[in-house]
Amino acid sequence: MHSESQIPIASQAASKQFATRVALFYGTLFGMTGAHLPFFTVWLKAVGIDPFWIGLITAAPPVTRFTVLPLVTGFAERHQALRGGIIVTAFATALGFFILGTQHLPVLVFQLTLAAWLIVKGVAAPAQRQSA
Repeated sequence: MHSESQIPIASQAASKQFATRVALFYGTLFGMTGAHLPFFTVWLKAVGIDPFWIGLITAAPPVTRFTVLPLVTGFAERHQALRGGIIVTAFATALGFFILGTQHLPVLVFQLTLAAWLIVKGVAAPAQRQSA
């Protein structure tokens, strides 16, 4: 069995450049998530959100992972827009997290968290398919 990829590539340099960009993208994405998640529920409690709403808000990301992810990636793939989808959703995610920090009402925080995680999952899935 060969240890090298059987996928034809234009050049070794292009392959390394793509791998570097994907590594930076995922490092940024998971670095942001890793810095955000441990303190998110503490922040929600500090701004006065009820435990019921905190539970709903923290349940939103896993639910979106299984419900919306196939729809978003299917749409991007059908329209041959994986790169564009990644770029648009990355900027929308950054904007969503910025706006989220300014909110203190449970319903708005829930809606923004849901929207941000829908976008995050939309960003991660096309990148995974593109690199495969």
